[in-house]
Amino acid sequence: MRKSMLLFVAAAASFAAAGCSEQTEEATKTAVDAAASDAATNAAKAGDAIAGAARDVGAKASEAADEAGAKLREGGRKASDAADDAGEHVRQAGRQATDEASDAVR
Repeated sequence: MRKSMLLFVAAAASFAAAGCSEQTEEATKTAVDAAASDAATNAAKAGDAIAGAARDVGAKASEAADEAGAKLREGGRKASDAADDAGEHVRQAGRQATDEASDAVR
């Protein structure tokens, strides 16, 4: 009877260990699947954040280029105006010199 009881207890312990092993394997699979899912989600979020940052940088660069272009156009207009003013001063000085030369000859 003792041997039978010992065999029964050993068999029960073996079945319990097998059950625990299956539960542990399932829990491990679940944990690995959850970790993989979290990693994929985090990678997608990181990709979205990087793409958003790239769009922001592109928009800022475009704004800066537009501002630089506007400043260059304004600088060009000012330079053109200054050249026009200088040309007018040269013409006036030429007319004045011509008038003075004419007056001196008379």
